[in-house]
Amino acid sequence: MVKMLEQKTRLFDAYARRSAVAEATPDAVDVSDSELARQIVEEEQVRLGMTAGSRTTPE
Repeated sequence: MVKMLEQKTRLFDAYARRSAVAEATPDAVDVSDSELARQIVEEEQVRLGMTAGSRTTPE
């Protein structure tokens, strides 16, 4: 079962993670790394003013 999962992971990496758009865009980032994904979400929340410290209360 472990060998089958390893093979499926290799196949996924070889085909599904690649895309013509990502390869054509030099700024494209692989967010399969959970730490990188967390950092991107956190930075976007700060950029959009959605962090806990910057939330405003509705009037």
